[in-house]
Amino acid sequence: MDLRTYFQQTKPAERKAFADKLGVHIDYLYHCSRGERKPGAKLCRLIVELDSRFTLAELRPDIWGNGIDRIAAIDDTQQNAGGTTSRKTKEMRAA
Repeated sequence: MDLRTYFQQTKPAERKAFADKLGVHIDYLYHCSRGERKPGAKLCRLIVELDSRFTLAELRPDIWGNGIDRIAAIDDTQQNAGGTTSRKTKEMRAA
């Protein structure tokens, strides 16, 4: 299930309670359900943990689609917040 389907099939009180359990505002989940925002990987994992109707691939097919599992989705060659390339990436490029 994705968030759009969840919002279509549930009542406002249920959605609010779910958002509270997730530690996010209901408006954020609403924006995610409409495709205006994307839930982060950590939030997706928590959603799947709290409600088994959800799957990672349905929540974020751009990360977990095409059979990519959770471990493979972790990319430690991404740039850090400072914009510099990670040490591992530099080592890989040097080899």
